[in-house]
Amino acid sequence: MFKVEALCGNQHDFQFLQQKIIMIQFILEKLASVKWGLYTVYTRLSKREYNINKMVVLHSMYWDEIYYRKHYEELFKEKNHLPIDHYLQYGWKMECNPSPFFNNDEYLHKFPFVKTNPLVHYLKI
Repeated sequence: MFKVEALCGNQHDFQFLQQKIIMIQFILEKLASVKWGLYTVYTRLSKREYNINKMVVLHSMYWDEIYYRKHYEELFKEKNHLPIDHYLQYGWKMECNPSPFFNNDEYLHKFPFVKTNPLVHYLKI
């Protein structure tokens, strides 16, 4: 600290440099969270919002648990997830459709700006 202060010449320059270092550290932390946590930045939901989405999907005509179990059981069994949780967290990204009445790929093709779960997006608009 004494070396940096000596290089700066006076206390004002030292404080200015210290503020810049703090700002750079803040920016680097934010960039690291974006780089390593894209899921956190783009799709991580609060527990409350996740549960709301879960209820919306469960009570829609587009969720068919029997269909999902029949077609994608090997995917969610290995992680010990319930089918609805697997679909909401991973399934839609793995191109798993929630029922024969809703196709994720077609929806995302029609609305390429959608970066979240397509069924949730459809049900909430």
